[in-house]
Amino acid sequence: MTKLKEIFPNFLTQGAIFKMLEANNRLPWMSVYSGADQDIEYIARSGNKFIAPLLSVFVADGSISPDNLSKLCDIIWGRFGKKWTNLWNTMQIEYDPLRLFHVKTTENITRDNTGTVTDDRDIVSNKTGSSDSVSSNTNTDNIYGYNSVNHSPSGDSAGSDTGNVSYKDDGRVTDDNTRTLDTNEQMIRTNEREGNVGLVSAQSLIKQELEIKAYDLFKTVYKDLDSLLVLSIYESEV
Repeated sequence: MTKLKEIFPNFLTQGAIFKMLEANNRLPWMSVYSGADQDIEYIARSGNKFIAPLLSVFVADGSISPDNLSKLCDIIWGRFGKKWTNLWNTMQIEYDPLRLFHVKTTENITRDNTGTVTDDRDIVSNKTGSSDSVSSNTNTDNIYGYNSVNHSPSGDSAGSDTGNVSYKDDGRVTDDNTRTLDTNEQMIRTNEREGNVGLVSAQSLIKQELEIKAYDLFKTVYKDLDSLLVLSIYESEV
């Protein structure tokens, strides 16, 4: 029976399964944990286990070619890729462990104002009045002699005129002004609620958070690989 580490004798320098997955951009955590390092950890963990029938299909003359390794990685990713990605993304979520709920609601409110506004004006003007006028005049009469260019006054006359003028002004101005309203108002209202409703104590929440932090994603990944690539029995080197 062939052991896993015999299929990848150069895993320390050339990598193995995880390096191939990384080369195909299939590891969501490859920015923080390289495929080559994962190969070392995985084969150190399961290298002494005997290979399963699935892996045996891709082995020829005691080794696995790059093309066959790529095909094997396609199967691995098809089985576990979505699961691993979801687990990783879930672990990257930042949150307050003591805040049980956070509700944010956003309302878009639209108001349409339509209609008409009419302004009516009716102005009546009624003006009456009167004015007095007085004028005076003085006239001097002159007499000229025969063949004379000089004159002699013969008498004066004076007079005056008195008058009264009355007036009346009636007027009316009518103004009708109609305006059409067609306006649109938009308003965004945001409400946020967060906290602990009191159903769970802070101590319980802290304990649950510690249990979550103790979860080892890569142990799950390695167990998943074992279920496909190796048998549940292995030979221990003592």
